[in-house]
Amino acid sequence: MEFPTLKSDRLVLKKLTQDRLKEVYSHFRDEQVNQYVDFEPVQTLEDAREIIALSRKFSKESKLVLKIIGSKKGSITIGTVKVMIDINIIKEKYAGNAMYNPPLLI
Repeated sequence: MEFPTLKSDRLVLKKLTQDRLKEVYSHFRDEQVNQYVDFEPVQTLEDAREIIALSRKFSKESKLVLKIIGSKKGSITIGTVKVMIDINIIKEKYAGNAMYNPPLLI
């Protein structure tokens, strides 16, 4: 499943691609960013390549979509957004969490 590019007047959701390697590297290396993501901070460019590769793999398998939130003006990375598509991943992630009640899918 290919997630469409979404744009607003000021923002764009961009694919994680190898040509954005340095952007992904610097974003996921930032200590403040890593307070809010559910994987280890990147230490090397190879770590960033792995994030990009996993993002593409999971997107093709319709499991999740990970996008860069960027500014239309310049190449400023504002953040990332992850959309979990596969209910089994959601159930695994939140198994045993009494505050989470997964939606019923028909």
